[in-house]
Amino acid sequence: MKTAFSKILCDLREEKNLCQKEVAFNLGVKVSTYSNWENGVCIPSVDKLCKIADLFDVSLDYLIGRSQIRKMVSNSENKKRQQMLQRHMKNIIVEIEEYIKLSHDEK
Repeated sequence: MKTAFSKILCDLREEKNLCQKEVAFNLGVKVSTYSNWENGVCIPSVDKLCKIADLFDVSLDYLIGRSQIRKMVSNSENKKRQQMLQRHMKNIIVEIEEYIKLSHDEK
């Protein structure tokens, strides 16, 4: 019986245009083992779940269907994004202020 995990696993493989044999090889398992995972017959060990998540560059929570967010962002990545957004917002504010000043100067 298909589970959330087995459906997600199949979807991720298909998104990468990989066959079951290729994924099984990358994970170091038999094709039949991998096929059983996709068909919901059994689930991989925690170690293999981590390897699958790394292979498809997704979080474990996403892989097992607990989250719609594919990849968790680390705190350092969050800080970098916040700093970049702050710089971008400052540039936008400067452009708006210049536009307003030019608009007033034309009157």
